[in-house]
Amino acid sequence: MKRIILFALASLIVSLSNAQTFNEKIQKLAESISTGKVENALGIVKALHQAYPDSSKAILKEIVAIAIDEFKKGNRSAAIELLEKSKPLYEKEVMLYNVLRQLYWYEFDREKCIENCQMTLKLDSTRIDAQRFLDILQFVPESFKVPDSLVTQNLFVRPLRVSDAKLDYQAVMSSIIHIRGVFGPDDDWPQETLTLQDDINALMNHVNEHERRTAFTYTVMNHAQDKCLGCIYILPIHSKQYDAQVFFWVTKDAYDLGYENELYTAIQNWLKRDWPFKEVIYPGRNLNWDKYQSIQY
Repeated sequence: MKRIILFALASLIVSLSNAQTFNEKIQKLAESISTGKVENALGIVKALHQAYPDSSKAILKEIVAIAIDEFKKGNRSAAIELLEKSKPLYEKEVMLYNVLRQLYWYEFDREKCIENCQMTLKLDSTRIDAQRFLDILQFVPESFKVPDSLVTQNLFVRPLRVSDAKLDYQAVMSSIIHIRGVFGPDDDWPQETLTLQDDINALMNHVNEHERRTAFTYTVMNHAQDKCLGCIYILPIHSKQYDAQVFFWVTKDAYDLGYENELYTAIQNWLKRDWPFKEVIYPGRNLNWDKYQSIQY
């Protein structure tokens, strides 16, 4: 009985010692990456991988957690470099590629983000989140020149700018009830409590998407461009049947003048003529909302 107790105590001491050594190495790893010593950090990663072959996933979780923490602190290049250089050790681990594609997204590195999305899906084809990233990143080809205007009899369409905020806000607030539901029957935008600053923030986001070529938002003006009459949103869609979706609205006054039909016809012709999409959907217009929900993954 005494031998059993002594053996158990010895095993416990060894286990605690191993845990302490493991934690010390993880701490040194964190310190190395925080000071930009990526090669030192990589050496620790390799040592951990060799010393604890049965704890590969646990080690990777620690590495990823450290990298994400450093990335959030602003030490972005070191965080990404550590994960990239860890790939030979964890080439079959979906987690590594999945985290990298998210970090590259924030770095605006389209090519690397696509690369890691594709690797994530190669290892696990059920990762819908990675497929959705690909839908956005590959929305239009790199070689595609995004149209800069569309002119109709009464309307002038061009990319939305942050400087359009005041006119855009006036247009939205003048037609709240008329516009509401443009993105779906359960969508409550715009609200009466919408502020000009809210609108500025939204426009900044749209401009950013346009610059990254992940979505395209156009303002609809009169020919003098001193009055906003509506807005067009050309967006990626997560569907095997369609490769783009388009939403748009016009103010109540513009609608009463018949401009909505004019704009709808012009948009459809424009998308067929000047854009690279094969199948475009206009939710709530050429497809009802229930069907719209069913065609997406």
